[in-house]
Amino acid sequence: MVDLVSGQEVESYKLKDFTERCALTMSPDEKLCFIGNAKGRLMIYSLEEKKLKGHTQISSLIKVPETGISSMAIDESGTYLAVGTTTGRVVVIELNGLRVAGNVFEGKGIIPALRFGKSSQLVFVTQQGKLHKAKSDFSGSEELKTSLPGIPEQISFSADGMTAAASFSESKQFLAVSFDEDRILAQYPRPN
Repeated sequence: MVDLVSGQEVESYKLKDFTERCALTMSPDEKLCFIGNAKGRLMIYSLEEKKLKGHTQISSLIKVPETGISSMAIDESGTYLAVGTTTGRVVVIELNGLRVAGNVFEGKGIIPALRFGKSSQLVFVTQQGKLHKAKSDFSGSEELKTSLPGIPEQISFSADGMTAAASFSESKQFLAVSFDEDRILAQYPRPN
């Protein structure tokens, strides 16, 4: 396998490298799978060739040591890979050349979910339950007024990426939020 930064041949990886806390996303043409783990390793797997093509440490790209990957998404053109980290950052990587295209957010805790929506609009959720929309040039983000009531156990996005559903096991709660409308669309149980 080839190290994506140095271009040198390196050792291969085994199943043990795929921890239970992996983040996954697939290229729009369904030829590549991007895998990020809690140790910060970003791996690219060819679905056509059925083998790992290369890897790099996310810390070598964003210059933050000991950073794990908690979430990932790729835009519909296959140009940009958004990475949420275990240290509260959201960065966008231009895949052609593996360079950072933008530092979208820097906070605390993990970034549990992110998604490219319509017109390559990047949206994400922080560990604190804050909802954000990235600027179109990936130079920062806007925090929405609507927020989640805590850390969700599960988050799922609509096909256009602009609506998210979240479930909370401790409070036995579910809600759906709109990033476009900046509001809660549905909530169960309903607040008093």
